[in-house]
Amino acid sequence: MLLRNPADRAISHYHQEFRRHHDRLTLQAALEVEEERTRADWDALAAGHLLTFSAAQRFSYRRRGHYAEQLTPFMQRFPRTNIAIYSSEYFFQQPFSMLPELYNFLGIDPGFRPTDLWPRKPGHYGEADQGIRNELLQYYQPLNEKLFRLIDQRFDWS
Repeated sequence: MLLRNPADRAISHYHQEFRRHHDRLTLQAALEVEEERTRADWDALAAGHLLTFSAAQRFSYRRRGHYAEQLTPFMQRFPRTNIAIYSSEYFFQQPFSMLPELYNFLGIDPGFRPTDLWPRKPGHYGEADQGIRNELLQYYQPLNEKLFRLIDQRFDWS
């Protein structure tokens, strides 16, 4: 699994939905109404309904960064030794350091080198989001600590 800093993931997710014209609110407004916009879909999903193009999918900027909540069922069903977890920041900064580790984990040739690892959709959101990013970093701090305890691993998400 690749896990991205949830604050950066939330901001990126918003900008993707904005570019696609799915969300016309400002980032701040979208975060403020996220729970209201997505509640019915999350309830439907919990009841076993399959949804496509749902508000939960499009507008769950904060909630989708609740990684411990999402990983707990996997951690309960599979031995930790069967689950590889990396930060996406590590992967994108040092792909040729991380890939041999992953290949060893998967039992494949650790010498394989992909020819193209360039990022496909790099986002550049500027300073306008920095204040919101700081708020999100604070919001996620206790959730990240819960994740780090669950997976017995830490990431530098600052």
